[in-house]
Amino acid sequence: MKRVLVFAVFVSALFLSACEKDYDDKKISQLRGDIFIAETENVVVYAYSERVEDPLKDDGYVGNVKTRLTFKIPFTPGAFASSPIIAFNIGEKNYSKEFDFTPASNYNYCSVEVESLPIGGFSGVLRSEDKEIPLDFTSLKVRSAYDCDDVIRLAFKTEAARKFLRDENEYEIRVRLIESDGFNYWYIGFIKKEDGIAFLFDAENAEIIATKRL
Repeated sequence: MKRVLVFAVFVSALFLSACEKDYDDKKISQLRGDIFIAETENVVVYAYSERVEDPLKDDGYVGNVKTRLTFKIPFTPGAFASSPIIAFNIGEKNYSKEFDFTPASNYNYCSVEVESLPIGGFSGVLRSEDKEIPLDFTSLKVRSAYDCDDVIRLAFKTEAARKFLRDENEYEIRVRLIESDGFNYWYIGFIKKEDGIAFLFDAENAEIIATKRL
């Protein structure tokens, strides 16, 4: 019990010290803050909720940032008589867009610019010439986990990030929520014009799982 308490105190101290130094959110070129899934008997659709630079460039600067949902479905030959269209609503605003096929990834994708991002979930419909599939999207984000603000601050405090940034101002931050088998992770990347460094955090305990130079 004593060891558990000591560990809890250590984590709290680390978290509080990390929060002392804030960061400039204008440096964020990508913030993928949630992932949604809709599952039916015939199809699984993912939706990635993000604010992202468009076009996304590895140059250390943040250009025009758009708010959008990016949808992804596995490509299955013959699954649809025509290229599917996703239709959905957020609040009172309705959206729809046709999917594109990317051969290299074996997925159908489409990105839709939206006025606001959904919270918790949303509903939609997948349409093609031969079918219409209702979709109920639910969030894969674990609400009890550390949020992106927490891990961005922790990433700034690492020795690797401090050595990489060296008080330079020309860099951008990439933040992506990752979900795998019910677990959440945060990818935090610092990008300069010539290179970058990235961290993978366990969202449950804010521990660094991996560090990689880009």
